[in-house]
Amino acid sequence: MKYLFAYCLLIASFRGVGQKVAMLDTHFQQPIVLTQKDSLERINRGIISIEVKDLDTFYANLNYVEAVLSKPQDPKLSSFELHAGSSVIVVTRMDMVNDDRYNISIRSNINDLTSRYILANGSEPNREVKYRIKDLKNYLTTITPLFKANYDIVPKIYNVVAYPR
Repeated sequence: MKYLFAYCLLIASFRGVGQKVAMLDTHFQQPIVLTQKDSLERINRGIISIEVKDLDTFYANLNYVEAVLSKPQDPKLSSFELHAGSSVIVVTRMDMVNDDRYNISIRSNINDLTSRYILANGSEPNREVKYRIKDLKNYLTTITPLFKANYDIVPKIYNVVAYPR
């Protein structure tokens, strides 16, 4: 019996459980695929991979970039990076005469496979880039098990009574 238990532990240790990866279509047309493996073929077809455990941070980073695009920035702000696990959003400010424009790229490195997506190349006004970020955020929320609608979140109400001293 103890040999059977040891054998089961040995088999479980060799059977590695990889991280789940969300495969995002850069044209936002194909459904998001959740898989255990990333492949070079998918990356060459225009797929960017984000680890599922980092999707909430990635989404929050997109919200921050959208907020930066909404208001004029300090001239000292030249570039910054936002990390979400193995994914990085790189934002570089371009100096223009009357307007701020940004180069925004997403880079992900999972299992030694690097995928890149250029969200903005500095040739478009910030309003257009904000629409593209909103499209990406809406595309991310199609993974309903990970991003539930607001009405699914039910706040708990506790009856708390405070007594003064």
